[in-house]
Amino acid sequence: MALIALHHVPEELRARDMVVLDPGFLLARYTRESFALVASRKRQLAFGITLAVTDDAPGAVPWLQEVVGMDGVTLLSIPVLARPPESYLVSPYTDVLPVHMALFLDPVVPDEDGPRVQRLRELMGLSREHARSRTRMPTPLRKELRRLRAELWAKARLFRWLGDAPGVLRFRFPTFGGVEELSLQLESASRSVSTVVRELHRRLHFGMGVLMDPYNAAALTDATLRARTEFEAEAVLRACLCVVEDRIGSGRFRAMPCSSSNNCTPPTTSSRPRKVERHLGFLREVAGGLFTVRMAEKRSSRTVSVSGEVRVQVSYEVTFP
Repeated sequence: MALIALHHVPEELRARDMVVLDPGFLLARYTRESFALVASRKRQLAFGITLAVTDDAPGAVPWLQEVVGMDGVTLLSIPVLARPPESYLVSPYTDVLPVHMALFLDPVVPDEDGPRVQRLRELMGLSREHARSRTRMPTPLRKELRRLRAELWAKARLFRWLGDAPGVLRFRFPTFGGVEELSLQLESASRSVSTVVRELHRRLHFGMGVLMDPYNAAALTDATLRARTEFEAEAVLRACLCVVEDRIGSGRFRAMPCSSSNNCTPPTTSSRPRKVERHLGFLREVAGGLFTVRMAEKRSSRTVSVSGEVRVQVSYEVTFP
């Protein structure tokens, strides 16, 4: 059992495909117990993976030290890299990975399925070769591919098999200026949209006070994945914002994310409804029913601090050539 700090990756660790997790993925996706299962040497060998973690967040290494120090945790080796090498870097926004990596990272997929996952990966490679050469894959192999794909992906929770159907991915979300929509044409359902989701998260932060944390990032990514397989989904994201009246009694309001730079901090208690009703009325109007207030505190004659949940509606419509 070991936690190893590295500044470069030895050749013996490069023998298998390397997956490097950023701290946000660790915190949003795993408990200490589930990560201990994923990081075992037995599992890494079964799936053909070398697992590592970046050290670019203060909380990552202490969290990992707690994992390797837990009772009953054995045969665990976690390289902590000062700089990720050429590898797959996995963040809370990651939505598409090679099949053996995606299923390896999912703790509900058992170690015993590792060889079957490797076989599925091999068959998928053969299928691509036949497609490139415009030849037909033998029927027994096609049947085996379909069976393994259905059985193994049915167990997955973190990632999903997205298929190849083209379509339009749509997001509907509130901002301080009203409800907006974003549409994205995908030539294949399996195309990664992690960059778009990351940018949308930033947009929701500045546009509706959504917290820039790994839990919101993972929730937004999950909703996107569900929509691409189930056609509709919704993300519920934690938010904190301040609503300010331009001038007392003017009826004109503006809103901004909670931040120490604008002297606006999260509420610590709920004020009486009549003290905050006008500010919350403005918020309900611009949010179009996509914001739920959990706490609202009167901070000054013009300012109300609000915490709550932003709902982002995601849909996927398959299109046909």
